[in-house]
Amino acid sequence: MNFDTLLQYAKLDSDIEQVIKDYNATPGVKEYKGALKASEQFKVEVSQLKASFSDKQKQLAKLTEELSEIGIEITDSENQESNYSSSTQLEYPIKHLNDLLKRLDEIESTIKKLKADISSIDKDMNNCKNKGVNINITMKTYSNAYNEALSKMKHDRDELRNKKLELEAQIDPKILEHYKSQIEEKKANAEKQPNKNNTITVIYEHTPGVAMCPACYKHMGNEIDKLQGQGDYIFCPECGAILIIK
Repeated sequence: MNFDTLLQYAKLDSDIEQVIKDYNATPGVKEYKGALKASEQFKVEVSQLKASFSDKQKQLAKLTEELSEIGIEITDSENQESNYSSSTQLEYPIKHLNDLLKRLDEIESTIKKLKADISSIDKDMNNCKNKGVNINITMKTYSNAYNEALSKMKHDRDELRNKKLELEAQIDPKILEHYKSQIEEKKANAEKQPNKNNTITVIYEHTPGVAMCPACYKHMGNEIDKLQGQGDYIFCPECGAILIIK
C-alpha cells in the first residue's frame, strides 16, 4: 500500500494543530479568553450572592415579624398577672413568659447575625462590581486583537480541513476510520493532561524485524510478523498506533 496520501492527511492534522497553537499564542488572545472565563465565573458569583442576599432578607423579615408578635404576647402576659390570685395559678404564665423571653433572646441573636451576614454580602457585591468593571476593561482592551486572531485561525483551519476532505476518498476506509478514532482518543487524553506534551502522533514508520512498537515501546507479539516489507501496516495491539513500512 502507498501511504503518501495518508501521511499528507496526517500532516494536515499537524498543521491544524499548529494553527490553533499559533492562535492561542497570539498577543491578546490569552488575555481575552481569560477575561471571558472570568466573566462567566463573575456571573455565577453575582447570581449566588443575589440569591444569598434575598434568602437572608426573607429570614430577617420573618424573624422581625415573629419578634413583634412575641413583644405583643409578652405585654399581654404581663397585663394578665393581676388576674391570678395564687402562686400556683402563676406557675404556667410565668413559665410561658420565660419561654417567650428566651425565644426573644434567640431571635435577637439570630437577627444580629443575619444583619452581619447581609452587610458582608453587600460588601462582596460591591467588590464584585469592581471586578466586573475590570473584566469589561480587559475584554474591551483585547477585543480587536482576539477577533482578528480568531478570524485568521478559523480561515486557516477551514482551508486545511477542506484539503483533508479532498484526500479522504483516496485513503483506505479501514485505515482512515482507525486513524480518526486514534486522533480523537489522543485529543481527549491530552485535554485530561494539559501539562503534558500534547503533540499528537498516530502514524509511525516501522523498521522491519523490530518487535517493539515505536509509539508505546511494548512488544507486539505475533502482529509484528505482518510487517515484512514496503506497503505493510498493522495497528499496534497495545496502543493502537498505525505502524507502516514505506
